[in-house]
Amino acid sequence: MTWAREASPVRGQHTESLVADGKALGKRVVLEEFGVAVDAVRGVADEAARTAGYTAWTGAVLDGGGAGDRFWILTSRVDDGSFYPDYDGYRVVWNADPGKPTHAPAALFAAHAKSDGVRRMSRCAPARGSRAGGSRPPRPGRREE
Repeated sequence: MTWAREASPVRGQHTESLVADGKALGKRVVLEEFGVAVDAVRGVADEAARTAGYTAWTGAVLDGGGAGDRFWILTSRVDDGSFYPDYDGYRVVWNADPGKPTHAPAALFAAHAKSDGVRRMSRCAPARGSRAGGSRPPRPGRREE
């Protein structure tokens, strides 16, 4: 499957079905190395359409209970102060000017990472009354103190 063909929010349904299938099979689903390049021929006319595709995919993973996602490729400035080159059209720039449309995907992924982190922490929090700190169960043949 070419992920770029799923850039519209409507096509995010494919990602939703992958996450649901994994859940039904008891398998954790991770969406990895996906990306959207602005390409009018493929239906991604501008940065807004690109961000909509990323929103659909990350939302499907988060809302569907997927194990996580990792997009391709986050870049920033290099040593000389210029931005890392956009060799393939999939670059997401971290510290771009917030007023530029290219900032939107980076802001989306930052917010998504925070939401996903909160979700994971709530699933991993110790139960009320349990011993905090992730202690291991006692080994067989030993009493727990």
